[in-house]
Amino acid sequence: MSQNNDAYLAGLIDGEGTITIGLEKRDKKNAYRPIIAITSTSGDFIKGVQNSIPFKTHLYSYDKTKYNPNWSREYKLYISTKEMLPFIDSIEKYVLLKATQLKLLKEFILTRDSNIYYILRKLNQRGGAGVT
Repeated sequence: MSQNNDAYLAGLIDGEGTITIGLEKRDKKNAYRPIIAITSTSGDFIKGVQNSIPFKTHLYSYDKTKYNPNWSREYKLYISTKEMLPFIDSIEKYVLLKATQLKLLKEFILTRDSNIYYILRKLNQRGGAGVT
């Protein structure tokens, strides 16, 4: 990826993204999965973002109007692959607001320390607890 693209994606993640660890229960054991997600109400926009990422991503669409007729459809792009570590390396110098979360996610990928899940969960709580 180009430096401009890296900086752009970092800005999107800072502004419209989530950096977290997903928790799934498998055979009575916890399975942790690193996740970076970007959300938008524009399907065309988020598909363009998806096309700028040179590895597999997952795009989901959620109909939010069933909860409130004034809300728009939401598109969420998930980055959760083996290529995530090189992606983090390419964007980390540009991420500002969520630098702590990104650093912790990178540490989780390298160590698989499940305690990082709980630290990220606390940082990502609503109300600004995670703003660094």
